[in-house]
Amino acid sequence: MEAPPTLNDQVVQLVFGLANLKLDIPYTSVSLPVLDVLFAILINYSYRSALGVSHNQVGWYQGLLATLVMATGGGCTIAVLRGEPIGILKSNEFWGIHCSTYLAMFSNPYVYQFVDFLFSIPLVEHVFTLSDSILRALAMIQVGVEGVGSNPALGPDKFVAKVLCGTLAGCGGGLWIDAFRLNQPNWSFSTPRLLHVASVDMKVSFLTSLFYVVATTPSFCDYLSLPIIKPIEAQAWSAVFLSSGLVYGSYSNKWAKRSEAIKEINEKLAEDKKSDCGDITMHKKHLKSSHTYHVGNSSPVMDEFADTASATEAASILTDSDFLATMAQITDALQKFPLPKPTHQVYRKSPITSSLGTSQSDQHISRRPVTLSKNTSLQASSSNNMSLETSNSMATIGAKNDVLKHFSEKEKNVLQLTKSCSIQNMEQSTNENKMIMFDLTGGYYDFSSCLQSRIDAQIVELARARSKNKTNRSPKNNMVFDKPAIMI
Repeated sequence: MEAPPTLNDQVVQLVFGLANLKLDIPYTSVSLPVLDVLFAILINYSYRSALGVSHNQVGWYQGLLATLVMATGGGCTIAVLRGEPIGILKSNEFWGIHCSTYLAMFSNPYVYQFVDFLFSIPLVEHVFTLSDSILRALAMIQVGVEGVGSNPALGPDKFVAKVLCGTLAGCGGGLWIDAFRLNQPNWSFSTPRLLHVASVDMKVSFLTSLFYVVATTPSFCDYLSLPIIKPIEAQAWSAVFLSSGLVYGSYSNKWAKRSEAIKEINEKLAEDKKSDCGDITMHKKHLKSSHTYHVGNSSPVMDEFADTASATEAASILTDSDFLATMAQITDALQKFPLPKPTHQVYRKSPITSSLGTSQSDQHISRRPVTLSKNTSLQASSSNNMSLETSNSMATIGAKNDVLKHFSEKEKNVLQLTKSCSIQNMEQSTNENKMIMFDLTGGYYDFSSCLQSRIDAQIVELARARSKNKTNRSPKNNMVFDKPAIMI
């Protein structure tokens, strides 16, 4: 009577049964390895998703090279380090599978949409992750660790070389992608982030390689009082450990992205409560809102692409000093442009005191704190909620009348129309107890107040000039081409 299979036997049968699973193509004598096909689909789909809308900017050879590096970067790296032929040059099957998958993924948009739909199903996503982990574990052990022992220049006693080559075989592709920004339309070299902070793939690859070296070396097992495991059993268990680590990494990335998205939403809500027209702080929400977090699709290979892509999407944010400098340039530029020509319509004559007596920023340019309510919006919500700030810059209204006596009625009407446009957007809330103080450069309540202050200053200057030269000028010269000579 046969003894029942042990747990080690079952694990070996499961892992190597999946690794050797092949699918016969009807009417042909070709058999395709299932895990290799799934791995090729995962690589090309991850690369296509990382590119996003910029996939049209990538050339055919550029994209093919990027996918090949991602698929075999680790094995090629250790082959170069040990002076051995690159493994992909020995397999015609590899080139046929990966080139065909790349051509189908990038030539037909419906193929990508179909694969994207499959990845939205959690079970299918884990199947692709399982195929990646099994092939990666076998490559780490057979090519990385065992390759050191079979190399005559190294030998089986080079334990550091075994762990190092096994780790590079597991995460070397992501290292090259991160170093040269291969998931971007334009490639550039930079320090890989894996050299600063170890990723989940690097940690799992290192622990798996270390486990295999310790479990199959008699000296380590005797020192740790552990039973020696057969190499084939150690390979199977290494695949199980690597699969568990990659699945855990995918879920941890998913949770991290979800918490980051929630944190971003909370920050936006807090910024919306503080933001108003008087707040000159430039928020960073436009950059963050452009990021789409695919929480459901987070396989380890996709995370290698997505993390690198998000790290390289850096946009320059306009600082407060740059914003103030830009506003100053706009204000200075407006001084060079005249007021638009008034339409030929009959203006109703209004008292001088009511037309120019309620300016909200008649003071000369000075710094003063502006008190804004916490949730105050300076945009006009309704005409019933507007309140105008009475000017305190001139001592009395009579003093202003003395200045305005040098202008014609038509000029006064134009000035009245100009002032009425600048005081329409002020709104104050008296229901808030907590006040926030903002010290805006120039002490203006809004941009229209800045313009109005410059208009008032020019009115005074023009009035003084006319009062000095009144005896040498005729009344007709007060108007140039039938429009006021006032520059904003």
